[in-house]
Amino acid sequence: MQTHSSPRLRFNAACALVVGVLAIIASPAGALAQSDATTPSSDGARALDGARASDGGCSDCPLPAAARRQPGRDSTFDVHFRGDRPPIRRVTSVRRETMRSRGRLVQALAIQYLADGTCRDTLVPVDEVERLGTAGVGLEGQTISIPLLPAREFYRDDLATAAAEGFVEIGGGLRFAGSDTSSREVGFASIAPLAQIDVGRRIATWLDIAVGLGVEIDRSRLRLPLRASVRLLPFGTVQVEPYFRYSDPCRFGMPGESPATPGGSFTEVPSTAHVDSTVYFTSDSRTQRDAFRPFFYLEGGIILNGSFDGASATPSENPEEYGQYLGGAGAGLPLFDLLVVSLGYRYTRMNVRTPCEACGDRFVVNTSVAHSAVASLAFTFDF
Repeated sequence: MQTHSSPRLRFNAACALVVGVLAIIASPAGALAQSDATTPSSDGARALDGARASDGGCSDCPLPAAARRQPGRDSTFDVHFRGDRPPIRRVTSVRRETMRSRGRLVQALAIQYLADGTCRDTLVPVDEVERLGTAGVGLEGQTISIPLLPAREFYRDDLATAAAEGFVEIGGGLRFAGSDTSSREVGFASIAPLAQIDVGRRIATWLDIAVGLGVEIDRSRLRLPLRASVRLLPFGTVQVEPYFRYSDPCRFGMPGESPATPGGSFTEVPSTAHVDSTVYFTSDSRTQRDAFRPFFYLEGGIILNGSFDGASATPSENPEEYGQYLGGAGAGLPLFDLLVVSLGYRYTRMNVRTPCEACGDRFVVNTSVAHSAVASLAFTFDF
């Protein structure tokens, strides 16, 4: 079945089509953002997140101070490009960013502007942009022009390519061993404080090894556990990733301002292009760890004694029974790349030499065996 429309309806439809085409032609910035919202344009620009409601939040960065100081004008400017590309009007914010272009990372500018009552944004390579400004709005109507130049680039000489393999942990805790049932009180008190330092190495992403020395107070007796431990990390990952940053992503300097330079072992990338010396861009690396990386550990070692009465095996009637060692297992969790908390079980065998009441002036080696729960908290540092 065919339907027929009246000449008036056809005329109204044609008028609406013509008005729509004229609106698109008259708004180049809006057309650019619309095309960029789907795919990058041929000059490398793309929209970041389309259009947002204009509610006064259309400014990630304030405009440069030289622009804000001009009296008698609104808060928007124009971004002018090199070549014959039309400018972006009513710009409210320019921020330094990075983007991928032809397979490599380049400096870019995130530009926010107002169009059709909404806030739009686009990302363009900085070497395609010339300046921020407009004409006839400054003092006595002179042109305002603020150059938008690339930042000076620096890279670190000793850039890390792998996660730090060594670590040090310094901390303390408590050992809960229950009550001492020996007649001579040769065992631990029910709660014994401890401190320890461990130095370790990451063998793989799932395996750490460490050796450590501890200090424990056992009824005023000083014990020094010398331990070795193995940690298994079945969950989470640790990796080194490139890290790029600007000293100030909102800064665009004017000629004559003081230059900025990063500290540390950075080297400037040679460049023949004009650059903004008041801001720098650094290439570095950083270690990224999953927030949840619990581990399980096994430990073992010997126990040395400090200086106290009965610390040695001789003289005694049974020196062959002297032997001090420990073993244990448990679980732990790193927190904020700064702390490590752990809870585990520890078996200890220790000795104390005491007088033998039935032997006259002789001594005997007493053995204390304890099954303990150990809770610890340590600060961790990579190297």
